[in-house]
Amino acid sequence: MAGVTNKYLCLGLDKAINFYLRTASTVKNSIIKPTTKQSSKSYDIYRIIHNPESTDDDVKFKLESLDDLGGLTKAHLTFRSPIKTDYEENNLVHVKYYTPKQPKGAVNLIHGLKEGFFIFDRLHENIAKEFAKYDYSTLLMDLPYHRDRTPKKTLSGELMLSLDLNRSLEAFMQAVVDTRCCINYLSKDNKNVALAGESLGAIIALLASNDNRVKACASIIGGSDLYTMLFEGMTLRGFANQLENAVGIEKIEKELSKIDPAVHLEPTDKVLMINGIYDQVIPRKCVDKLADKLQHIKRIDMETGHFSLIFKSKEIAKHCAEFFKERFT
Repeated sequence: MAGVTNKYLCLGLDKAINFYLRTASTVKNSIIKPTTKQSSKSYDIYRIIHNPESTDDDVKFKLESLDDLGGLTKAHLTFRSPIKTDYEENNLVHVKYYTPKQPKGAVNLIHGLKEGFFIFDRLHENIAKEFAKYDYSTLLMDLPYHRDRTPKKTLSGELMLSLDLNRSLEAFMQAVVDTRCCINYLSKDNKNVALAGESLGAIIALLASNDNRVKACASIIGGSDLYTMLFEGMTLRGFANQLENAVGIEKIEKELSKIDPAVHLEPTDKVLMINGIYDQVIPRKCVDKLADKLQHIKRIDMETGHFSLIFKSKEIAKHCAEFFKERFT
């Protein structure tokens, strides 16, 4: 009976947060009007994903502020993204860096799509505090067009995934390159570096994990096959229909396959997959497809939905930290 109750609580919470996100995305305060016009920029996606050494290691991190959280230091850092977009706010990358007194490893934690309100800030800070118990530092980078990188009069994440499919691909590549810049930064003082991402962040983490410096990668409520996520997942179905009208099914499937982790990654044992059995945003077939491709991964299914994982932050952090501990030297 308790399991049934928990299921409907998870489903209810997911629907409520999903409604909020879909409603927020239709607020009429954006200066960016829907358009079928596609940007002309293009990138060698395969080279970016498979050649981490191509990322500029001379990127300068600037310390903006420093706070003492009691045994844990929180620094606000910025650096300029090697990929320059049309929006200046997006080109300055904001990073929060949580450091315990004697770190034994570092985790680059990557957030999900359109996250920009307090409940997810609390989730990530809770995870950082849990990692600190294992003496792991945590670096949280704002994804392109999110949070402090949001262009004026747009919504957090609005331009990361839009009807301009070329700009969306650029944003994904910018996210991978910026993540690699963070790996460069962490690797200077840490031989043990891991990636962890939730939802969209899990996809970015997996794409960036094709890097020998990354000892482990945790995919939290992630998967592969963005095409299926768009058209069958609860959150993006309406957007998927708009995108279909703008560019057509064939182009969507072709372009999104270029940023599919299952296309780029080989079988590995350095990936942990944590998923919710009630997740309606990432269809189960997307989870299974990734697991089947990676083969040797560790899988954990939790009694949660997608957004309702916020109530499992400590448990998730513990699973990740224990997995990293196995991989770190």
